[in-house]
Amino acid sequence: MTRKNRITAALLSIMVLSLGIFAVSATNTGNKALATAPDITKPEQKLVTVQGEGVINVAPNIAFVTLGVDTTNKKVLPAQTENKEKMKAIMDELKRLGIPEKNIQTQEYNIFPEYKWEKERRTLIGYRVINRVRVKITKIDDTGMILDAVTAKGANTIDSIRFAVSDANKAYQEALKLALKNAEEKAKAMVEQFGYTKVTPVTIIEGSQASIVRDFDQQRMAVTEAANVTPVSAGEMEIRAQVNVSFEFSK
Repeated sequence: MTRKNRITAALLSIMVLSLGIFAVSATNTGNKALATAPDITKPEQKLVTVQGEGVINVAPNIAFVTLGVDTTNKKVLPAQTENKEKMKAIMDELKRLGIPEKNIQTQEYNIFPEYKWEKERRTLIGYRVINRVRVKITKIDDTGMILDAVTAKGANTIDSIRFAVSDANKAYQEALKLALKNAEEKAKAMVEQFGYTKVTPVTIIEGSQASIVRDFDQQRMAVTEAANVTPVSAGEMEIRAQVNVSFEFSK
């Protein structure tokens, strides 16, 4: 083979090799594109998003009462002693009425001076002692009677009466079911206007849960001999659940 022929053969080999590499590269590129391309044969998903709400009315069966003793005196020790004696009488009465110690919790105990302002000058006039406890009452019908009993033993402040449900989670689950049903009904009502009849949940997001404790009186109630705190009505409580649901709709 002449030198010219050898050069020609080498050039042909290089051309063949280049064409092979190009072909492999093109094949790999084609495969990648097919793997990532969207499936245009699948119809676009149609979604509607709605909010559902469920409400359950329940009768409270627990009462929380914050009560205590507020005493004052020109000297701190007599004010503290009077407060201590009255609180002990109240605690003994609560136990006598069947309130277990675990259902009585101290909420506040303060001792502080009291002043009177005259001509831009303050003068110490005495001391004030405050002791308050929170009492959990599981026999809710006894609430009024218990308030009368502790008042007779020296309680002179009742900050609030709050009501709750012992099995709150069970009531909330029922409200949650109603919220989901409400969301489905809303979705069907919306899509039926456009000729669609079927809805299928795709995503469900739970919303906020309403408070299950209702305040009887937010304002502090001072207990005096003339005050009548015996009539206590728990009424009904609303337990609310909310959901946000996205439905796929079809005919």
